[in-house]
Amino acid sequence: MLYLQRQGQQKPAGVQVLYRHYSPALKEIIREAHYESNNLYCEALLRTLGKKQKKEGSAEMGVQALREFWEQRGVSFSGCHLEDGSGLSAGNAVTARFFTDLLGKIGRDPKWFPTFSSTLATAGQSGSLKDKFKGTAAEGRLLAKSGSLSRVRSYVGYAKNKKGQWFAFAILVNNYDGSGTEIRQKMEKLMLAFCAS
Repeated sequence: MLYLQRQGQQKPAGVQVLYRHYSPALKEIIREAHYESNNLYCEALLRTLGKKQKKEGSAEMGVQALREFWEQRGVSFSGCHLEDGSGLSAGNAVTARFFTDLLGKIGRDPKWFPTFSSTLATAGQSGSLKDKFKGTAAEGRLLAKSGSLSRVRSYVGYAKNKKGQWFAFAILVNNYDGSGTEIRQKMEKLMLAFCAS
């Protein structure tokens, strides 16, 4: 018989523990989701949020909890339509304004920013940006999450300019002409310009 025990919960009489497995810290789960674009983790996180806040582990309740949390902090969901945690649903739509508002709130919070920013890829150092921007103004000063679907490319994150000021950015490109590689290169030129200015 398999018995799952929650932390702090007493085990029933007669149960012998053969093995314990602990979840990684939430920060590590989010880093994995960001670095590897792990859609399963993102979906599980949204449903876990629904279960914890709304007593139902569904995408719908997760989205509702997410909206309530950020709307209470002044982030508008105008123009946004969320149906899942992975971002793969064709019904999803998110604006660049939403991302910059959200990231701006996180960036101005001294408790949230250090932890959250450590989960993003760093130009020339880690994640999907490890081999990009080496030896440029963006190395170590550009933190971002990339995203892609058919005819969609995006980067959202933070850039530090020459004055040492951090700012949030979001570049979302839909239904572009040309190859995904070409559009990605143009986006990367823009991000480099953010750091070089």
